[in-house]
Amino acid sequence: MFFDKEVFFFQLDVSTKEEVFEKMAAALLAKELVTVDYLEGVKEREVVFPTGLPTLPYGVAIPHTDGERVLEPQIGFASLKQPVNFRVMGSETETIDVKIVFMLALKKADDQLEILQKLIDLVQAEESVKRLGECHSSAEFKQIIHEIGLG
Repeated sequence: MFFDKEVFFFQLDVSTKEEVFEKMAAALLAKELVTVDYLEGVKEREVVFPTGLPTLPYGVAIPHTDGERVLEPQIGFASLKQPVNFRVMGSETETIDVKIVFMLALKKADDQLEILQKLIDLVQAEESVKRLGECHSSAEFKQIIHEIGLG
């Protein structure tokens, strides 16, 4: 349901989190899923509330913004060719190299909390994180999220 528009990037070649945000937000905007100020909202929120998670074997980030900037609920996914630096969730200074990004575009706060919890549960399983970081196709990605009850 939240992945049906297939805003997926596999082995995305970027060097900063800002580039990740720009590519993913542009794809969401092109599919008319978010407003034009969605990217700005994600960047602003990331400064105040960082989303990096120190998971193994790869760091994961779950950037998002307020539901008012979302037209149709969706979750974007990117595995990165090379890790990029994110601040760790809940930390002022600690950083983590991230290789997996789930960008949330959700309207309802309840959906955000539920999906965040499911994603956090998912990324606490090292094998799932490894599979996500190494996946190269929509079919492979959909299989993984289906297995964990997100697809």
